[in-house]
Amino acid sequence: MYDWAKFRKTKGAIKLHCLMDIKGSIPTFMVLTDGKKHDATIAQDVPFPLLPDSIITFDRAYMDFGVFGAYQKNGIFLVEDIAQAHGARWKEKPMGSFGHVSAISFHPSKNLGAFGDGGAVLTNDDAIAKKVRIFRNLGKSDKYRFDAIAPNSKLDTLQAVILGIKLRYLDTWVQRRSNLAQQYLDGLRDITEIKLPRIHPQAQHAWHLFVIRTEKRMALQSYLKSKNIRAGLHYPIAAHQQPAIAEQIGHQSLPLAEEWAKTCLTLPLSHEHRDDEIATVIHEVRQFFGVQ
Repeated sequence: MYDWAKFRKTKGAIKLHCLMDIKGSIPTFMVLTDGKKHDATIAQDVPFPLLPDSIITFDRAYMDFGVFGAYQKNGIFLVEDIAQAHGARWKEKPMGSFGHVSAISFHPSKNLGAFGDGGAVLTNDDAIAKKVRIFRNLGKSDKYRFDAIAPNSKLDTLQAVILGIKLRYLDTWVQRRSNLAQQYLDGLRDITEIKLPRIHPQAQHAWHLFVIRTEKRMALQSYLKSKNIRAGLHYPIAAHQQPAIAEQIGHQSLPLAEEWAKTCLTLPLSHEHRDDEIATVIHEVRQFFGVQ
């Protein structure tokens, strides 16, 4: 067993590139809002001034990115988490094009998924791109020179070819998901015991998931399972309550995030679903709540 506390202090230690390991930084969670004023609330909750090396991540497609100007004036480096935002846009501009750098996932479950695991880093900064290329390839700057200690994170050629072909269809698939999501919204909007996702008029949602909220989450999930309909949980544990970081920030109270974790339920949604399959899910949900 490694004494990780000692190992991480050595010059040869592998640096874990997560928020809590960047020069001893501790994440500050911003308050999740349940209304329409997302932009104002987020802008007000950012604790200025922050250290110039601070990193803020976002993964919501309906936020006004105009507030990022305020972040940049305070020397904040912006990283976009777009792992579930393939094809999403804000004011016609693609997600992943607002920050200094963006991280994207090609997990098979994503809108643009490989046949195995994978991902990419997007940036217009040549210096960042150079460092990423080194860190993805064992820390090598050329065939024989190692400038860092890093894992082998190269995307293999076969996965790259598959993704290149699937990329041609991404916009079509996202539009198909949007059409099916609208079918859900139209079919479930009169059920008072359900809270449906809301879309900002200037946003194009990727619809990687269709997540509803209900106090009867577990009972509904069980009922749908009895009808051979699989509904998932994304996600049942709020981020600040995860065991990996509970010691550092688990004491924080974030009631809305905790409520969402207790009430969220993901209904089936894929560009491969047929209209009648979504109609069946809608029918069974309505049956469960006794809404005709």
